[in-house]
Amino acid sequence: MLERIFPAWAVKREQARLTAMAYRKAVQIWESTPEFAQDDDEGEWSQLSGNKEHYSSDDLDTMRQQARSFYYKDPGARGLIDGMVRFVLGRNAGVMSEDEQAQSYWDAWCKARSVRFDGRSKELVRRLFRDGEFFLRFFPTNDEVAFEWGEEGNRQTGKGSIMEIRFIDPEEIKDKTNTHSHGIETDPDDVEKVLAYHRAFFKDNVEVSDVIDAEEIIHGKIMCDGNEKRGVSFLVGVAKYLKSYRSWLDDRIRLNRLRNIFNLVMTPTGAMTPANIKSQFSDEDSTPTGSTASKKIPKPGTILAAKGVGWEFKNLNINATDTKDDGRNIERMICKGTGLVEGVITGDYSNQNYASALIAESPMVRTIEDWQDIVAEFIEQIFQKVIQYGKAEGAVSQDASEECSVNFATMVHRNLQEDTTAYQMHRMNGWASSKTISTKLGYDYEEEREQMAKEDEEEMGKEKQREEPGLT
Repeated sequence: MLERIFPAWAVKREQARLTAMAYRKAVQIWESTPEFAQDDDEGEWSQLSGNKEHYSSDDLDTMRQQARSFYYKDPGARGLIDGMVRFVLGRNAGVMSEDEQAQSYWDAWCKARSVRFDGRSKELVRRLFRDGEFFLRFFPTNDEVAFEWGEEGNRQTGKGSIMEIRFIDPEEIKDKTNTHSHGIETDPDDVEKVLAYHRAFFKDNVEVSDVIDAEEIIHGKIMCDGNEKRGVSFLVGVAKYLKSYRSWLDDRIRLNRLRNIFNLVMTPTGAMTPANIKSQFSDEDSTPTGSTASKKIPKPGTILAAKGVGWEFKNLNINATDTKDDGRNIERMICKGTGLVEGVITGDYSNQNYASALIAESPMVRTIEDWQDIVAEFIEQIFQKVIQYGKAEGAVSQDASEECSVNFATMVHRNLQEDTTAYQMHRMNGWASSKTISTKLGYDYEEEREQMAKEDEEEMGKEKQREEPGLT
């Protein structure tokens, strides 16, 4: 019986058993992830991979669905879109008009409960980059706002109705009669002159069609030419590499799991032979009277920790060190497609020092400034419609200016003290207003003025108490 425990053939059998267990575990891992080393959902992002030059209405609908799914499911896509919102719009964009009455009416409109433009402006930019376009509709309401303008001592007040704004999902802009492509009716001789938008949507489980005059909607679009009716998602083209990076990372995780599978190999050494092992054990009731009792024979499969027996853990020989740079190269392709620096895409600045980071920022700053110019044009259109409505309702004088400028906060303050000194010089020389400088520094000018006024009042009250000790 003892000869069956550790003879050479038994050792080989145990090795074979452990090896079989290891491979069964490996197969289980592979079978549990059938997408390993293959494209599991190419059909779900084929449009976002950018494999077409022109898109039909169905293609664009599919693309938007893919973009939204990608945005909510893929951390890389979500970080990319949200990052563009933060970089392009910043904390807030300062909209400024030379007309004080128009400015005051606009500020009151932005803060109205039915508008809350600070939040909607972020949604506008998010929709623009995620879906490739946005449709913003204006509605007349009975809501009113009170506002005032002018210098201290000569303040003027006003009150008037405002417009509400709501987003229309892009897939609802379509013509059920297929008369007007992409649901947008244009001048037959000028495709860039929009006459109306055709909308089809469900209300109370009933499909409803509507034709909306172009004056009621601002349509923003990107990644397309001026004579194209619809925009394209910012994710087109780079989605392929976002997906490739995710697949690469998943594969690396699976490889690491496979590396943790090992074989346990036993090798008898020296004088450890079956006969010697036999001397260490005895059958039950076989020990002669007066002799030292031997240990009870262990069960087959028992692992012995004894001199003369060597055990070795052998990992699977899977070496993938040559793929360590693949992930970074994939992310570099995303950088090329978006114009963003590597640190923004990867979230890792360990390979950059301060000087190299400044150099790398310059192209990205130019990219973001280009996008800011595009977004600024949309905000200027919104400002114009708001003021036009204020004029129609008598809240704003007819000679009020409908022009404005949009100032974005400075992206990078390389040296805040030097920037502040430069801004002070600009203000003293009349090159920039206090509101413009406040916006560049990331402050909300109106909020800061209100806060400073409150602090001045509190300080005056404290000063008065010090002058009149008996006052409580």
